[in-house]
Amino acid sequence: MITIYWHCLKPVASEKDEKFISSALGQLAKHLRKEPIELAISIKRLLDEPKLARKVTEILDKLSDQSYTFTNCASEITGVLPIGEASTARLFIYCSPSNYVAVAAHREEPVAKWGGTCWPLASLYEYNNKNGVFHETLHLLGAEDCYEKKDPSQKKPDCNLDSCIMEYSPPVNISENWPFLCDKNVNLLRQVKKNACPKLTLE
Repeated sequence: MITIYWHCLKPVASEKDEKFISSALGQLAKHLRKEPIELAISIKRLLDEPKLARKVTEILDKLSDQSYTFTNCASEITGVLPIGEASTARLFIYCSPSNYVAVAAHREEPVAKWGGTCWPLASLYEYNNKNGVFHETLHLLGAEDCYEKKDPSQKKPDCNLDSCIMEYSPPVNISENWPFLCDKNVNLLRQVKKNACPKLTLE
């Protein structure tokens, strides 16, 4: 079973924000449990586990120091999330573009304008962007970008879907049309069942 913990950081920590993230992640999990992925996945609010939430918050707070990188943070979070053979956890953070989490991600990877992922940590800092929720969460599960980093407008040749959620700017309504993943990423997500872990690199 894979667990995605989610957490909203201030100033985007209103009840409306939390409902948006909970609903979007719930919708994605529902898709992933079906064909062609059939992935065992659960969605949990980080604050529902106070001890874990305190540890995670202490690590995230370190990002206010510019010498502490997003990659450092992701690596340290690996040590506190429940990760093992029976259960593997990841963390999804929703925050404002001015939050230190977003600033750290964008500083380390300038192309990450609206979200960044470094396993097992994903962050989204563009408001009400369901595509972004799906895109960054799918990175946590092993999906790869379908655009060239040097030129995000260029699609990678191994993406065989006209509109793939892993493109740089997928169509607004794509999150409503399952399956929205190219064959390459479907195969990568299927490997998660075998307990495969994505590489620790910022996307």
